[in-house]
Amino acid sequence: RADALLAESQLSVAPKQERSGGIPLSVVAHHNKPHDCWVALNGKVYDLTDFLLHHPEQRNAVLAWAGRDASPMWNKIPGR
Repeated sequence: RADALLAESQLSVAPKQERSGGIPLSVVAHHNKPHDCWVALNGKVYDLTDFLLHHPEQRNAVLAWAGRDASPMWNKIPGR
């Protein structure tokens, strides 16, 4: 269910930095809390902390992927 909710959300957040540019997943992993939430998608790292404040209905879906690479799930969504 969390995958489906995250998939339905409209992600309009600018990436923090290209992952190849220096934010390894080991660093992303530390940002897995509601007040500090980063998610990696297709080589880019997004800070979704502010997104959570403005989209509380997506909170659980986003937090299920907080601090992780959500690319495998995200790429399954048609049209992405």
